[in-house]
Amino acid sequence: MRVGIDLMGSESSPQELLEAVFEVVGLLGPLDSLVVYATKDILETGFLPPPAVENKGGKVDIRLVSEYITMEEDPLTAVRLKRSSSLVIGINQLKEKKIDALVTAGNTGALIACATILLPLLNGIERPALLASLPTLKSSLALVDVGGLVSVKPRHLVQNAHFGAAFQRCSLGIDIATVGLLNIGVESKKGTPETRAAHRLLSEASKYPNSKIRFVGNIEGRDVFQGNVDVLVTDGFTGNVLLKTSEGISAFIFDYLLQELKEGPTERLTQALTILQRRFNYDEYPGALVCGVDGILVKCHGAATKKGMMQSIKGAIQLVRNQLLSKILEELGSG
Repeated sequence: MRVGIDLMGSESSPQELLEAVFEVVGLLGPLDSLVVYATKDILETGFLPPPAVENKGGKVDIRLVSEYITMEEDPLTAVRLKRSSSLVIGINQLKEKKIDALVTAGNTGALIACATILLPLLNGIERPALLASLPTLKSSLALVDVGGLVSVKPRHLVQNAHFGAAFQRCSLGIDIATVGLLNIGVESKKGTPETRAAHRLLSEASKYPNSKIRFVGNIEGRDVFQGNVDVLVTDGFTGNVLLKTSEGISAFIFDYLLQELKEGPTERLTQALTILQRRFNYDEYPGALVCGVDGILVKCHGAATKKGMMQSIKGAIQLVRNQLLSKILEELGSG
């Protein structure tokens, strides 16, 4: 197995992300490797593997690049003009099957644009979507879409449900996923014309004999974290706002409570808050997955830490080993 790692173009230090590469490669087998895409100056200052992983596990292959796409650049323009960038080279190698997956913490828009331009879409898919895992009271939730397709048609929301179901089967072993549609009310007639039509299509899709989804209806925002569904579908605009608002609110609440506990903490309460804070920390979860293209692409958080990058690399490895793409095709065929 060969997994590509794009170190460039994020808000994080490439050297810190490189440390994650060395940590993970020591856990791989001798036939596995991580392919690092970075500029020469980054590798000259950071490419010194710790002794603990130097002579065991997999190996790290180096692919020098001459440029990269920054967070501030226009995605489509950057992809077209910077063909020698780490992201474009990485996705081209994914297309050519020289790597089995690619992980990046760079520009999300550029990732989606590049994947759409360079990678074939899976059979029956019109546009890719971005899937992220969220914690709930019961288990992790697959939220689709969180930024891939801002303006959607009802059939796109149905495809999002199948993406999420395949992901949960691959990640958690869930055979038939419960699916909810994010909406402003639980009644089937609530929402936009698109969500009302999607409600009808999802209801029909879950009745097919071989369907791997069980549609349970609309889910309001206040119920997202109750854990009553395995997959939550929405458009990329709404999903992205939900994702980032959730991150911001959880960070605010935990920072406030832990600060207050300094005045008079109790051991049990402090421990409970620390555990809960870890559950809501995005660094504990694999990055977002680009669904619908012929390749496994994982988008790490733009401000990823070493731990966040490690989780994303491990997540990509798991998806390759569990044959995610085959499961998505099976899922689309069943619904």
